[in-house]
Amino acid sequence: MVGSCGLLRYDRGPTPDEIRATAEETATKAARTAAEAYAAGLLRSITRDTELLEVATGAEDWCIGGKGEMAGRHTEYRVKCTQRTETVLSGGRADLVSILRRVDAAAKHAGSYSAGNLDGLENFLQRNGIDADGRLMSCPQLVYSYLGPSPPAEVRSAGDWSIAVDWIDDRRPKPTHCHIDASPFVWPSPDVGGPYVVRREPLDRASATAGYKNQALIIVSVFGVYFTSPWE
Repeated sequence: MVGSCGLLRYDRGPTPDEIRATAEETATKAARTAAEAYAAGLLRSITRDTELLEVATGAEDWCIGGKGEMAGRHTEYRVKCTQRTETVLSGGRADLVSILRRVDAAAKHAGSYSAGNLDGLENFLQRNGIDADGRLMSCPQLVYSYLGPSPPAEVRSAGDWSIAVDWIDDRRPKPTHCHIDASPFVWPSPDVGGPYVVRREPLDRASATAGYKNQALIIVSVFGVYFTSPWE
């Protein structure tokens, strides 16, 4: 009986010290450096294809620990490190929808698959987010799975890299229920075993938008996992 009970070991997952140590390992650092170059290259390709002016950039990088469970049931990773980089592009005084279509074409040309609804975006803006029967329309989201060239070998990725597109335009503001300053990024909660913050230089949207009144600003984010350590 004692032996059987011994098999039902409960592992609470990595400690904060273990997460920190994993984040600073040589292999993790190499993956981080390669991933930064990978994401920057993807952003550059979109910026180049749209010919939009870059206004500001931001970057965040963190590692979190997986959850342990009874009898070996646990999350698919012990420690996972993720990064997000984003850039704000100025579309000037051109029409918002036409600019977003240019960004959409650039993202697809870079090797992405759209999971958003660009076709319904213009209808949403024209109706100010309110359907004909008075109900609030779902807020449009432009999200893409990146299917282009694979990350460098150093990047031990778990899952696809993604691109998210958001926008700010004083001339065609989003309805209040869409939270105009909301980011597609969600910061991990401390109760999931972290995060251990490697780098956090978040984009200051208020500062980025200063001086760009009555113009369309496009926010393009690249998000992906660059390192995972398995359970042993």
